[in-house]
Amino acid sequence: LFDVPLGDKDTAYVGAQGQMQRGMGAGGLVLGLRRQCSAHTGAELAVVTGSMQSAATLALNRQLSEHSTGTLTYSYSPAQGGLGLEVGVQRQLSNHSKGHLTWNVGPVGGLSTGMQRSKGKNSWKFDLSVGLASTGLTGFFGRKLSKKSSFRFGFRCGTMAVDVDFGCTRRVSRESVV
Repeated sequence: LFDVPLGDKDTAYVGAQGQMQRGMGAGGLVLGLRRQCSAHTGAELAVVTGSMQSAATLALNRQLSEHSTGTLTYSYSPAQGGLGLEVGVQRQLSNHSKGHLTWNVGPVGGLSTGMQRSKGKNSWKFDLSVGLASTGLTGFFGRKLSKKSSFRFGFRCGTMAVDVDFGCTRRVSRESVV
């Protein structure tokens, strides 16, 4: 993803995404524009075009109080049933943790809530989702082992999948990570 500042309030970005499923590859081009409308309100418009799916989103966010932010996201994706709407609120719970509650109105409805915390060498995040398409718990735990190394354990358990992942990263130079 490459950001291109267009002025004090506007930033354009361009990027690419790819995926592989059942031996078939697919990719897409991501184009977007972010605008800081005021000190407390922002907007973002993004379009994805590609071989497998195309979609467009318009996201509006507003700082509701010193520690709370609300979001409203409109989307259009022919592959996922057309028009969609998602309403969410995020709250800073402490200096090192925050929580969220998100309601996906459609096209496939669902409710998600979760919490994340990052302090010192440890970070974690857990989300609980309930909906028509899937219900489950997802999360991860990460720990910095040194200035150059980190460890991560993630999981997903629900009606659509059960999986775990483990990973370690090591910075070998300023520009390279293994």
